[in-house]
Amino acid sequence: MSEPTALVSSLLSSPGGVALLEMLERECRDDILRFEALASSEPAAVSRAVDAVPGMDVDELMCLALTGLDQVAGPWNPEALVRLPSAFRLAPARTALAEAIDRRFARALTADLAPDAQQPG
Repeated sequence: MSEPTALVSSLLSSPGGVALLEMLERECRDDILRFEALASSEPAAVSRAVDAVPGMDVDELMCLALTGLDQVAGPWNPEALVRLPSAFRLAPARTALAEAIDRRFARALTADLAPDAQQPG
């Protein structure tokens, strides 16, 4: 087995990364309520999420990342004290999902910012 890339390692070991992985799995599960904490990872849902990643664009990924930060890891969210440790515990079961994100988005997520390409605020 090869060493994980820097992006995969980051997704599996950072609050934002594990929150994003949880949100991607959550999108592919029917057995939970919208804001319910995930107590376990469902391999079939992870597989469906892996299959969905190639069809996503950066905007969709960023939206889910921000939602994950809000719902799973946000310091303003009292449930984060339970949800974030759970997301870290379940992250290894979502490694294939982190690898799919790496394959699809590594170039976009690791590219240098181009200030001249930014839209005015």
